[in-house]
Amino acid sequence: MSEASLSKFLSLPVKNERMEKVGEVVDILAKKDDGKIIGILVKPIKINELLDKLPKDENGYIAIPISAIKLNENFMFLNERKIRVLLIRARRYTT
Repeated sequence: MSEASLSKFLSLPVKNERMEKVGEVVDILAKKDDGKIIGILVKPIKINELLDKLPKDENGYIAIPISAIKLNENFMFLNERKIRVLLIRARRYTT
């Protein structure tokens, strides 16, 4: 898959490393200044302690950094190890 329309990814399931569906994509997040894609917004369907630590919007949707996602034509794969590393780094800079 060399290129695709962003709208194709809306409503795709998001699966974890055990191939369990943890949510679905509701939006694509981009920087306002340069339009660079920085993440996805996911509607969670399953309680997940790891995802619960990530930022949420007013609807309870979870913001997942694009560096922790791999795209597939049928779903988005969530790299939980990458999220753990990002959370550890964030704690290091906030304490």
